[in-house]
Amino acid sequence: MLNNYHLYSYDPIANTWTDEHTYANRAMVQAHENDASDDVYVWVTDETFHAYDTVAGTDTVLAGFPIAADLGGNGQIQFVPSNEGLEYGFIYAVSGCSGAPRIYSISADTWSTLTDPHNNGGCNGHATYDTLRHRLYVTDASDQVWWYQY
Repeated sequence: MLNNYHLYSYDPIANTWTDEHTYANRAMVQAHENDASDDVYVWVTDETFHAYDTVAGTDTVLAGFPIAADLGGNGQIQFVPSNEGLEYGFIYAVSGCSGAPRIYSISADTWSTLTDPHNNGGCNGHATYDTLRHRLYVTDASDQVWWYQY
């Protein structure tokens, strides 16, 4: 039996939650972070990848994650903006506690490997994007911090 996981939105003015969409299995969500898009990106444990338009209420299935995905532990996704325009950007994704990271191109709908990948081994890793310095920081199990310039 599959559990259903709901994508909710919150309206702070009305102080209400709205059930936007239901996905089977566990999922991770990352907002686009640019005003030109109403999309949030949803990575589901069956390795499917979606763009959910929060205004139109539409769900678009994107290119699936290319390797077996484990969203437990420290599996995660992080939006990385692009200088090409507000509708472009990338999603950094890593699977589980020791998964290999990948980069998803929003404009090309493709996944690629990183030139010098560092996984988040041992469930200690995390990724975050610094908009001021245009760097994606990734930590790993050895407590080191790696960064990629975008």
